[in-house]
Amino acid sequence: IYNKIGFNTYEDELIRDLIIARIYHPTSKRELQEVLSDSFGRNYPLVTIYRHLKTAMASGIKDTFHRALIQFAKTEFGDGLRLVFYDVTTLYFESTVRGGLRELGFSKDHRPQETQIVVGLVVNQAGFPLYFDVFSGKTFEGNTFIPVIEKIRSLLGNPEFVVVADAAMISQRNMQALAEKGIGFIVGARIGNLPTDLIDSISKQLLGQDKKHATFAYKDHRLICEYSSERASKDRSDRNKQLTKANLALSDPNKVKTRLKFVTTSGSRYGLNTELVQKSEKLEGIKGYLTNTQLTPLEVLSKYRNLWSIERSEEHTSELQSR
Repeated sequence: IYNKIGFNTYEDELIRDLIIARIYHPTSKRELQEVLSDSFGRNYPLVTIYRHLKTAMASGIKDTFHRALIQFAKTEFGDGLRLVFYDVTTLYFESTVRGGLRELGFSKDHRPQETQIVVGLVVNQAGFPLYFDVFSGKTFEGNTFIPVIEKIRSLLGNPEFVVVADAAMISQRNMQALAEKGIGFIVGARIGNLPTDLIDSISKQLLGQDKKHATFAYKDHRLICEYSSERASKDRSDRNKQLTKANLALSDPNKVKTRLKFVTTSGSRYGLNTELVQKSEKLEGIKGYLTNTQLTPLEVLSKYRNLWSIERSEEHTSELQSR
């Protein structure tokens, strides 16, 4: 498999052995030395392992592997790679010691007390990884978006392609940068932050009809919204749970110790945020997508739904994380 993917274009057997051993038994480089010796009969001095790794990084092994992955995707999947998916995950270390890229930050593993790194991952429609990059553990995930997309575009030979990402990547700066570079995008929209009159218009046009969609102009792009009865049921259930918590807290404000979604404060006084409750009701079952492409609304909806593939790839990546 290692050879078939094309990783053997970097001709270093020690690097190959390290990678295979790490998949077999994810652990530190020091412990990998024992794994290689005990399980594979490969006896490498630790100083030799570090020397080969340093040489590999200096010679551009990362880009060599990325090009191999891209070529494999093109030949094995017959993929022209005109559509790619991007998302971010975090990998933690069982350590509180900061150093290099290891920093405390927002943890997707729910381990805020431990250091981590942030990993940006690009995959194709089948979920096959094409490119990754690593950032400091305290990096805001939206700030990883443009650098990674520019790099994958360069590796792909600067073709016109479309990138799909979730709402965490959206910002006016990111959308403007992509548009200026001629890169098509489909990103999840934070519809809760939309102007009130636009929210009213979206709610009135969709009318709670399952699978109905509508298109609106928003910030020089198209905003495509879709209503789902299944999503509405979940939204309604979540809202009712939050309302129950809010009403219980308001019945005895002295017990309010955490921030609640529908509870508003004014000095030492608490109250029910009726405006937010009404907005949540209007947006029930609705999801929005921003795009600068010429794709039809149905094509946009279909391509965004494929974003699950990168999340599956992230799950596999997390299983191989360094402890």
